[in-house]
Amino acid sequence: MNFLVAGAANLEAGMMVMADRLWHPWLRIQRLIRSVLEVRRDPITRPVMKATLTKALREREQIRRAGWMN
Repeated sequence: MNFLVAGAANLEAGMMVMADRLWHPWLRIQRLIRSVLEVRRDPITRPVMKATLTKALREREQIRRAGWMN
């Protein structure tokens, strides 16, 4: 998820901007949830994916309660 956005002037100056910081928080959480759900699970990665999904769902609920969508 760490895509870099850089124009010719920015490359020359050595300045890179993280694209995911430009996105709305709700969109970043939705993309994370989608990526976790579309990956196949195996016994080794399942606990990490489950914890990540739980945190992402909790964060999405906090964003909804904070009124970001209004």
